[in-house]
Amino acid sequence: MLVTRIDVQHRGTGAIIAIVTPNGRREIAYGTLAAGNSRAVNGDTVFAIQSVTKVFTALVLADMVRLHELGLDDPVVRYLPAEGMRLPSRSGRPISLVDLATHTSGLPLRPTNLISKDPENKYNGYTPALLYEFLSTYELREIPGSRYEYSNVGYGVLGQALSRNAAMSYEELVRQRITEPLGMRSTRFERSREMKRRSASGYTNDGHSIQGSERGALDAAGALLSTADDLSKLLEVALEGSSSPLAADIEITLKTRRPGGQMPSTETALAWNVLKVDDDE
Repeated sequence: MLVTRIDVQHRGTGAIIAIVTPNGRREIAYGTLAAGNSRAVNGDTVFAIQSVTKVFTALVLADMVRLHELGLDDPVVRYLPAEGMRLPSRSGRPISLVDLATHTSGLPLRPTNLISKDPENKYNGYTPALLYEFLSTYELREIPGSRYEYSNVGYGVLGQALSRNAAMSYEELVRQRITEPLGMRSTRFERSREMKRRSASGYTNDGHSIQGSERGALDAAGALLSTADDLSKLLEVALEGSSSPLAADIEITLKTRRPGGQMPSTETALAWNVLKVDDDE
């Protein structure tokens, strides 16, 4: 499958699959870091993981819930600046934290006041002030909690709320609560010099090399970098259970369900899509 994807379909120059089971972990890799680069892709290769970042955001939220620092049903406006913005609501129903985490807030995929001119880095340079400006003018079409609509805006707002509640940056929140406890040393928002040497290049459909740098107010929606080795550590906790507090956090992210998702047969948990096939999930 990887040979077809790389050599026939030209969907990149290298890829890796990590398989985590109760019997251990294995990895299958093919290809190189970039065109003209002979270095092979492996479990330590750094990729931009895009919207998998949302799982980390939901885990931070779950950790705060477990520690009674906030509640899932809390209105998000409670954790945003009191001055200079208006958070949209509909029919008297405010947007809650759980609405944001399940993509049922009614907020759109992306804001309309982006400033980046680079179509491959749409969210780069987008500030909290711009985000709050957008929220203050946006009119919801649906009552929050009533309908699924995938939203990078929603997860950006969630990241801002969690950061303000903890009085630290989103980047520091993820480090303290997830990556450091699990030893995920290559899961970061900025590449160190050493990480740059083992980073895979992304490519457009036209084959142009890109290195994403979409940093800004929507970081919580998709700005993380990681490796197959690091993500496997998180999957091991999710699939096998663990004495780590993160095992309890993952359980929290799976308990709350809302209808809808990427397919008709899915439900949306906190960042996860839950696919139901007969009696299996």
